[in-house]
Amino acid sequence: MPLYDYQCMDCGHAFEEFSKVDDRLKMEKNPCPKCSNKSLKLIIGVPNISAGSMTGGKKLPSWYKDVERNIKKCHPQSNMKTHY
Repeated sequence: MPLYDYQCMDCGHAFEEFSKVDDRLKMEKNPCPKCSNKSLKLIIGVPNISAGSMTGGKKLPSWYKDVERNIKKCHPQSNMKTHY
């Protein structure tokens, strides 16, 4: 199951939730876990890329850090998370 990001439009609380692809928008009808208002929105962001998921647990190739650095430089507003 994919991990989706949600944010409350009232209080700004952001959190992640595992959900089926078909059910990803159903979460928006639930109350915010922090303020209980029903103003959740699905946040579209950059996929979380980790060494384990890309390489089967092996070390990342040496060029990967350069590519990642260029992505972050071109998209500074991105919330891209990396795991080495």
